[in-house]
Amino acid sequence: EGDQLIGSEFNAIALQGLDPGALATVAVTTATFAQPLLGVPGVNNGCWLLVPNTGPDLLAFLPFGFGPQVRWQLPLPEWLGPMTLHFQGFHFDGALTSVSTTQRLSVPLVK
Repeated sequence: EGDQLIGSEFNAIALQGLDPGALATVAVTTATFAQPLLGVPGVNNGCWLLVPNTGPDLLAFLPFGFGPQVRWQLPLPEWLGPMTLHFQGFHFDGALTSVSTTQRLSVPLVK
């Protein structure tokens, strides 16, 4: 949500259409990755890790949120240089028994 201009304070990322009571977070990275999450206990079949979950390219996991829609405001400070940020959501179902992933969202930031 919002624009892609560095210095803008009203940008946000949201996950929508989740189960009521879902527990969700989003990874924010500067790189992409692609690995199927086959055989990982508690992870639904067909899920992929599309951003690095460790290392220097991982900037943050956003705080956990609850509910069918979770939104995080992401102001873009003036001191940032042009770059592309990559986001991937991770969410437990409403019963907190299994994890699903979203597709990767790549957003180029400009001055």
